[in-house]
Amino acid sequence: MSETTKLKLIAAVESLLTEKGFASVTLRDITETAGTNVASVAYHFGSKDDLIAQVYSDGLREVTQAQVERINALPGDASLETVVRTWLNPLLLTSAQSSREAQLWKMIYRGFTEQAPVMAVAMKALGNSVDDSLMLRLQKLIPQVSPQELQLRHDLVLAAVSSVMNTPAPAGKFSQDVMQQALLNWIIGGLTAPALKPELF
Repeated sequence: MSETTKLKLIAAVESLLTEKGFASVTLRDITETAGTNVASVAYHFGSKDDLIAQVYSDGLREVTQAQVERINALPGDASLETVVRTWLNPLLLTSAQSSREAQLWKMIYRGFTEQAPVMAVAMKALGNSVDDSLMLRLQKLIPQVSPQELQLRHDLVLAAVSSVMNTPAPAGKFSQDVMQQALLNWIIGGLTAPALKPELF
C-alpha cells in the first residue's frame, strides 16, 4: 500500500477530528473520507486509535516547533502583550485563521476539550518545550507571581482558550478584531492579577 494512502488517512483524520471531534469519529468515517479501506488503516497504523494518536502527536509536534521558534525569536525586552500574542498567535490573529497551523490548533484544542485519551498520551510524549520557553518569559514579566501560581494561570488560559475555540461567536454583536482584543486583554488581566495567598499552595 502506497505512501499516498497513508497521507490520505492522516488528512482525513485531521479533518474529521476538527469537524466532528474524537468521540464521534468512526473507522468508517475515516476510510470513506480518505477513499480507502479498513485494511489500509491496519497496514499503515495498526488500529484506528493508533492512527488518531499519531495525528494528534504529529499535529502537536508541528505546532510546538513553530511556537518554540517564535517565542525564542522574540527580543529579550518583548512586552507581555507581545509574548501572549506570540504564544496564542493562531487563535488571536485573524490573519492566521486560514493557515494549517490554525487548523491544527483547532483540532488540538477540541481534543483537549473532549479530554481525548490519546491526546493526553501525545502530550506526555512531547514534553513541555513550548511551556519551558514561555514560562521563562512570563516569570520575567510577572515576577510578583510565584512560578507555581503562574503555571496554574497558564493552564487556566489554555483551558479558557480551548473553550472559546469550540464555542460559536455571538453572531453580529462584535467584530472578530474586537473579540480578539477583548480576549487578549482578559488573558493579560488574568496573568497579571494580584497573587493568591502563598498558603493556598
